[in-house]
Amino acid sequence: LKSPLMPHGLANLSGFAPEFIASLKPHKLVKLATSLRDLRVCQRSHNVTVDDAAGAYDQALETIAAKVVEQKWDLSGLGYLGGARLLTAIGRRFDAMVDLLHNQSYALNRLHLECNAKGDDSDEIGDCPRKFILYTGHDTTIFDLRSALGLSALLPHISPFLAHLILELRQQDNGDVVVQVLCGWHDHPAAPEAGPFCGGKSWCSFKEFSRYIDRTLPRDVDSACAIGFSRLNVLHVFLVTTLILVLGFTGFYAAVTLFSRARKPEYTTLG
Repeated sequence: LKSPLMPHGLANLSGFAPEFIASLKPHKLVKLATSLRDLRVCQRSHNVTVDDAAGAYDQALETIAAKVVEQKWDLSGLGYLGGARLLTAIGRRFDAMVDLLHNQSYALNRLHLECNAKGDDSDEIGDCPRKFILYTGHDTTIFDLRSALGLSALLPHISPFLAHLILELRQQDNGDVVVQVLCGWHDHPAAPEAGPFCGGKSWCSFKEFSRYIDRTLPRDVDSACAIGFSRLNVLHVFLVTTLILVLGFTGFYAAVTLFSRARKPEYTTLG
């Protein structure tokens, strides 16, 4: 963003005056740059004809966007929280499918009644066995899910057009059930991707994959971020309690004062 090229580049791409671009604060500049980067990705993917000068800033925009993704998802250590909910729902669906493969009566009954007859197929439950489930989202959905799988959120070109992750549940000839993860985008056919979810491999047994989900992903955000009230130290508890008491007494005093003034009789002097 500090490059002499970028103020003029942002102005040329956005149509804003260079003086306006120069007046923007850093977080506004980053927001504008990443938005323009998304626009350029869309234009290139759809072969939209644009001025040749527009492409001169593509690499700089990609660098800015990559830094943002790296900071928010990889370096923060909190990137997996966003994808934890989705990956947990996928894991529950895998559980249901495995139970169906093993002819568990509850899975068969639920499939026929609740999942189909009633149409109860909520992601919050995730207990309906399906042969194919499609989730659609934004590039940030890919970042979240990759982080939950223990992968870097960064891909070539950050999140390429039509980037996708495939989580495949397969039953082998010997009856064993395995999970494989594949990744691809519009000009890159889906290929296996290894990661910690399978001990450094792209596939593993269903039990190993389930253990990764149970061991790695948080049950709730509060505990994962360690912001529970019980974890605050004594000084913080004292300060918070004192602030609450002060505000409470101040509010009580103000209410009593207003009430007293409202009830005070008025006297008129007759002349």
